[in-house]
Amino acid sequence: MTICSAFVIVIRLCVFPELSYFLFWVQITTFNISLVVHGTIAENMDYAKDDSNPYAVPIAMGIYHRLESPLDITTSTIIRRIVANHEAYQKRNEKKEASEKKYYEGKSFVNGE
Repeated sequence: MTICSAFVIVIRLCVFPELSYFLFWVQITTFNISLVVHGTIAENMDYAKDDSNPYAVPIAMGIYHRLESPLDITTSTIIRRIVANHEAYQKRNEKKEASEKKYYEGKSFVNGE
């Protein structure tokens, strides 16, 4: 799919929202999707309240299933952990580099003469 055709589809979805249902159905059948799942924990659980429920087509087709999420981890939680671990890693390495630099600056070599 080219950028132009993707843009045309987006414009059609905005101008003719009834096409979105048909296009999602076509995608599901084209890719032979037999199951669509969603956990009970998500960034935004208000999707069912919106007029444009992204799961409307799978629900209508009977292939949507909601699974109980065993943990309360979201994408944002994972991103925050990655950023925090990266910052800790950087601080730890900066401290090691400073210590190593100090060691080599004060090191004296034995002369063989």
